[in-house]
Amino acid sequence: DPVFYGVLLESIRFTPDTTTALAHGDGEVLVTAPVEATQLGKDLAVSSSFFTQHKNSGRAASIFNGVTHLTGDARMMAFQTVQPPELAMDKPLMVAVLRVPEAIHAGWRGKAIQMAWLYAGLCLMVCSALFFYQQRRRVFRHLAHAKESALRASEARLRSFFEATPDALLISNAQGTITMANQQVEALLGYSMEELVGKSIEELVPKRSRGGHPKLRFGFACTPAARRMATRMGTKALRKNGSECDVEVCVVPHDGRTCVVHAWVPGHHVDEPIAPRHEAPRRLGDIAIEHDPTLRSVGDVVGRAHVIKTNSAHWQGLEPRTF
Repeated sequence: DPVFYGVLLESIRFTPDTTTALAHGDGEVLVTAPVEATQLGKDLAVSSSFFTQHKNSGRAASIFNGVTHLTGDARMMAFQTVQPPELAMDKPLMVAVLRVPEAIHAGWRGKAIQMAWLYAGLCLMVCSALFFYQQRRRVFRHLAHAKESALRASEARLRSFFEATPDALLISNAQGTITMANQQVEALLGYSMEELVGKSIEELVPKRSRGGHPKLRFGFACTPAARRMATRMGTKALRKNGSECDVEVCVVPHDGRTCVVHAWVPGHHVDEPIAPRHEAPRRLGDIAIEHDPTLRSVGDVVGRAHVIKTNSAHWQGLEPRTF
C-alpha cells in the first residue's frame, strides 16, 4: 500500500532536507517521501552502492557519507533492515533516511560562527582595555618616577642647605622625636647625629624646664606658626656632658605636616655672662620672622639665610663679607 507506507515515511521527515525511502530486499525502491517519480522503481542493488554495502555487512543498521546512488548527490544515508521473525518474510525491507550534510551542520556552523565573532569581540575589548591600562600605567609610572626623582633631588638640596647652614638645626615630629640633625649640633651639644636621631627633644631641655616643654610643643603643633622661643628669658640647652649652653631657638612648621623645626643658634656657655645678648634688640630669630612672617618650612629658613645674615651684618655695623 504506497499510501500507507508513504504516510509512515512522511512522519519521520523532521527537516525539509530529509528524504525517506522504502526498498525491497532485492534493491527496488518501492516508496519515497517526498514522492519523486524518478526514484520509484530504481534498483539500488549495484556494486559499491550504500545499499549493497549495508546488505553485505549483515548489520541491522548502517550509516554512510558520500554520493548516493538514489539521489546522485552527497548525502548522509542511514539504513535499517526490517524483517520481523513473526511475519515469516522471505525477503527483508530496507528503510533509508537521507539528509544533506550542509543542512545538518548549518545550525552548528551558524552558532560556531556567532560564538567565534563574540569571542573575537571579547578578545578585542580585553586587548584594548589591557592596552589602554598599560598605557595609563606607563604614564603613571613615569609620573611617579619623575615625582620620586624630583623628591630625591629636593631632599638632597634640602639636606645640603641643612648641612651648610652655620647654625645647629634639629627637626622633630609632633611627638617630639628628633628625625634629622646637622653636623653643627655635634659641636654645640656634643651628640653625634646617630645619637640624636630617635632621641626625644625633651632630653635636650634642662631638667628644671623639661616638665612644661611637652605642653609648649603640643601647643605649637595645634597652631603651627613661625615663632621664637623665650628670647627675653634666655633659652638653655643641655649638652651630652651635662653642662648647659645659651641658645636662641626659632621653630617653624615643616612641609605642612605636624613636624616641628628647631633652629638652634649657638650662644654663650652657661658660665659666661649673657647680658650682651639681651642688649641686642634684634637677633637672628627676630630678623628671620620679621623678614618674612609667612615662613613655613626649613627650606624657607635656610633659603633666606643670606638675606638674614646680611641684615644682621648691617645691624651690627659690619660688612656682610666680614660678618
